Amino acid sequence: MNAKKKVIFSAGGTGGHVYPALAIAKNLILENYDVLWIGTTRGLEKKIIEAESINIKYINFQGIRNKGFITILKSPFLLLRACYQVYKIYKFYKPDLTICFGGYVTVPCGLISFLKKIPLFIHEQNSVLGLSNKILSLFSQKTLMGYRKPGSKYLYSGNPMRESINRISKKEKNFKNNLNILVLGGSLGAKVFNERIPFAAKQLIEKYKIKNLEIVHQAGKTHGIAQDNYKKLNINCNVKEYIDNIQKYYEWCDIVICRSGAISLAELMTVGIPSISIPYKYATDNHQYHNAKLLSDAGALVLMDENLFDGYSLAEKYIKS
Repeated sequence: MNAKKKVIFSAGGTGGHVYPALAIAKNLILENYDVLWIGTTRGLEKKIIEAESINIKYINFQGIRNKGFITILKSPFLLLRACYQVYKIYKFYKPDLTICFGGYVTVPCGLISFLKKIPLFIHEQNSVLGLSNKILSLFSQKTLMGYRKPGSKYLYSGNPMRESINRISKKEKNFKNNLNILVLGGSLGAKVFNERIPFAAKQLIEKYKIKNLEIVHQAGKTHGIAQDNYKKLNINCNVKEYIDNIQKYYEWCDIVICRSGAISLAELMTVGIPSISIPYKYATDNHQYHNAKLLSDAGALVLMDENLFDGYSLAEKYIKS
């Protein structure tokens, strides 16, 4: 009897890295692969992967972007410590393959995989390589891309979707006097959405006479700001810190207002929901803008600049879309 092939997955930080990796991991488990996940307790992988009952090991590591000077000075030592922790996991587990999907936790995993001559594949969800994947692309056999990119080392694969997303039937938009809006600030929330979108909702009701407006707003850790603003404006809204069963709300909504993370956009394209996308202007290498611009140029979504985004302009953009 042949032994199971062993695969280490690493992805962390945000749902945009974790969910596509999870989609592939679950398929490999169904194909009788032995899967181990390496992550940190800081990221969403702890909550998501533990809920899926997938074997996960944690290492101590953190990113250095937008961190203080002391953290940057300590970064070589933090990386060495993380690599040693990963080395011990690899020595015990003896994987046949490593697949990394982005996030700082993947760097020590990819480096140890390379040093131990274990095949390494990486997947980039965005149109622009993130810092971790830029580093690991120097050592990987192939770089799988969610968007098309020229180069012999890049292989276009698209972005893997959770099965629950693939099962959603495409929606047709309701009449304008009945409107269900889903607001997604990314897996960590968007403070600017929490501050401004309630005022856009007020405009839709008062200026554009939307009679039956319902809103579900995924607001992240600053959800209290959104709740207070909706309450001040006397607008009913279901404010959530995080949405686990996103498919339920995709089926419910008529339009989505969202950031421009690769996985959120890929899900909306899969389901066929009209969307207004507002890229996070501080995203690494402006990758969210490039994600949304490609789809906007194809007529697949409406793109808004965060600097020009307020309650009035958002309401007007919806009416014209």
